[in-house]
Amino acid sequence: MKSPALNTATTITLLRLLSVPIFIALLIRHRQLFLATPHPHTLLLYRYAALSVFLLAAISDALDGFIARHFHQRTVLGTWLDPLADKLLLLAAVIMLSMRLGLPFQFPFWFPIIVISRDAILLFGTLVVFMLRGHVAVRPTLAGKLTTTAQMAVMIATLAALPQTFTFPLVLIASLFTLLSGAQYVLHGLRQLSDLKPPLT
Repeated sequence: MKSPALNTATTITLLRLLSVPIFIALLIRHRQLFLATPHPHTLLLYRYAALSVFLLAAISDALDGFIARHFHQRTVLGTWLDPLADKLLLLAAVIMLSMRLGLPFQFPFWFPIIVISRDAILLFGTLVVFMLRGHVAVRPTLAGKLTTTAQMAVMIATLAALPQTFTFPLVLIASLFTLLSGAQYVLHGLRQLSDLKPPLT
C-alpha cells in the first residue's frame, strides 16, 4: 500500500521546518538584548529557549527518519523536505552563531564559509543535473549523515556555552566532514551527468 504524502514522518519534518523561524527569532532577540543592555537572566532565557528549539529539531530529524524506515512511510515529498529542513536549520544556526552573542565561543570566519559554500555548490549542481536530466537522484550518504550530525553537535555545544577547548575541535571535525561529503556529492552529480546519452546526429 502506497504511503500518503502527508504522514507522521512528513508531518514531523514540516514541524522542523516551522521551528527554523522560531529559532532565528529567539537568537535575534538574544543579540538585541546583548548589544543594548545586557541582562544575564534575560539572555539566559532566550539562549536556553533557542537551545531547546534546536535540540527538539535535532531529535525530530532522527525521529522522522526512524518512522519513515520502520513504518514504511517514505515518500518523494519527505525525501526532499527532510534534507531541506536540515539545511535551513543548520544554515540559520551557523549564520546566527557567527555573530557576537556574548557566548564563550564564536565561530571562526572560515567555518560559515565552508558550510554555506558547500550547500550553495550542491544546490547549483542539483539544478544543473535537473535541467539536463529532468530528474535528480537524491541519495543520502554516510558522509552526509556524519556531516549533519557533526554540525548539529557544534551548534548544540556553542548554544550550551561549552568552553572553546571543547567546541573548537568539534568545529574542525564538522569542517572536515562538510568538505568530504561535499566532494562526494559533487562526484555523484558528475556520475549522473556522465550517464547522459549524447544527442543523435
